[in-house]
Amino acid sequence: MSQLEIHPGTVAGARCLGLRGELTIHTAPELRSKILRRLKKRAPNLALDLTELEMADTAGVATLIEAQQRIKQNGGKLVLFGLGPRMSQMLEMTRVAGMFTIVESEHHVAEALE
Repeated sequence: MSQLEIHPGTVAGARCLGLRGELTIHTAPELRSKILRRLKKRAPNLALDLTELEMADTAGVATLIEAQQRIKQNGGKLVLFGLGPRMSQMLEMTRVAGMFTIVESEHHVAEALE
């Protein structure tokens, strides 16, 4: 069974969740729950650190899409950073990369949130 660790933090004044492991049909509900809780706390912007994310299946990608939509509806912005080659390829193959604000590293998150 796949595992996902979610580490809360802040980057550039925005809430950040660091993901480690696999974002799959088995682990995506946990991420979804954490994102929804952050939205209830009126934290509009969110950064996701994918540096240690090993892989994501289509359920994981769907969770990212839902997060993007909900955060946008709440007047915020979702920023993804630290994508490895596999995650970048998955977003390109599923043709959803253009839906997201993607930056290379945490050093570019502040600029992306402006």
